[in-house]
Amino acid sequence: MGVDNSVMGLTLINTTGAISGGTADVEITGLSSAYKAYEFHFYELHPSAAYANFEFQVNTSYNQNINSTAIRTWTHDADSHSKDFAYSDGADQHVGASSGTWCCLNENVNSGNAENSVSGVMTLYDPSSSYSKHFISQTDAQTSTTYMQFFQVAGYVKTTSAVDRIKFRFGSGNIDSGEIKWFGYS
Repeated sequence: MGVDNSVMGLTLINTTGAISGGTADVEITGLSSAYKAYEFHFYELHPSAAYANFEFQVNTSYNQNINSTAIRTWTHDADSHSKDFAYSDGADQHVGASSGTWCCLNENVNSGNAENSVSGVMTLYDPSSSYSKHFISQTDAQTSTTYMQFFQVAGYVKTTSAVDRIKFRFGSGNIDSGEIKWFGYS
């Protein structure tokens, strides 16, 4: 019997394996009409720079206009155990913004502590269609020794051309460690 790489309709396409030693960005190529959607799983991505945004951009020259809306939840684990849920207009990007803007999936991931990282999932729908390409993501990051941050971002890439590649990075510094896996939905 062969190995079954599908789980609940997902087929594992590939993985970066363990990232270590400072990778500037992760480029995933080969997105095509073979799948109606692609799902990217982020595992414990740790930045090299303090308070770096985790972000993405698509296509060959990585210059697409991306329109997105972000909602975030903050949790503060101290004596007060306070939490806050809010729309994050500072993380929004709107059509008409300069081409080439990277879309933020989680803000201010801190490199200051070894345990700080971001994990989550992003789904890119129908990247080969002749319409705008929609996406959603949910990520969770430990941004300091006492704060956790949950981000939900949704939006679209404003292009009628096929999206055939995607890059993930931290807005400053490198990806020090972690792993990214990507799956296809048939």
